[in-house]
Amino acid sequence: MANNNAHIVIPKLTKDNYGNWCIQMRALLGSQDVMEIVEDGYTELASKEVEGTLTEAQTTILRADRKKDCKAKSIIYQGLDEATFEIIASAKS
Repeated sequence: MANNNAHIVIPKLTKDNYGNWCIQMRALLGSQDVMEIVEDGYTELASKEVEGTLTEAQTTILRADRKKDCKAKSIIYQGLDEATFEIIASAKS
């Protein structure tokens, strides 16, 4: 399998390849340890005020979840053409 330094080719979604694209994206997102965040969703639970009251462990988990959410979005966005990206760019889940 690929290591962290390997170049990852992200498949592009077209009007005719959704089934194959979906399978490839599931494998890619799984390999990047972000499939769970895609399937279960991510909800920002801590406002800036609340974040200051979290324990160190809770803050670490929050930051890791935020990073996974951003990573998943980044991978998905790269797999879209410009028109499709514009449709979903503002989606929260």
